[in-house]
Amino acid sequence: MMLVVPAIADSYGRRLPFIVTMAASVAAQSWLMMTSSLDTALGLMIVLGMTFPGKNVVGLAYLLEFTSSKSQEAVVNYYMYLEPILTLYMTFHYSEYSNKYFPLQAIYLCIGIIDLLFIVAFLPESPRYFYSHGEYE
Repeated sequence: MMLVVPAIADSYGRRLPFIVTMAASVAAQSWLMMTSSLDTALGLMIVLGMTFPGKNVVGLAYLLEFTSSKSQEAVVNYYMYLEPILTLYMTFHYSEYSNKYFPLQAIYLCIGIIDLLFIVAFLPESPRYFYSHGEYE
């Protein structure tokens, strides 16, 4: 998936692959929160891992195409610093505070739903994609 999804996004635009992978992630997270089967949970974790290229690689490229050239470095730095901080927080939370995954999973699920709805409702395909493929006026 790591090689396929970004290549599809380069050829056909960033919006659709990002929406599809976000929808798959939201569906897998929702199902993961409801399942009691370990086998199902493991399968859903694999699906969540497979959505990584679409959410992170394509999503970051999609975000940068809407960001001014002056702000792109700050956006990338913010993104690259935020991800390990959240990972460390989750590790600390599970090891020291609580071993219940549901509250944090619910928060991340809500953020994913809000992101997905925002993209579907408000963001068009990136102008840079159209320009690079000669589809502009």
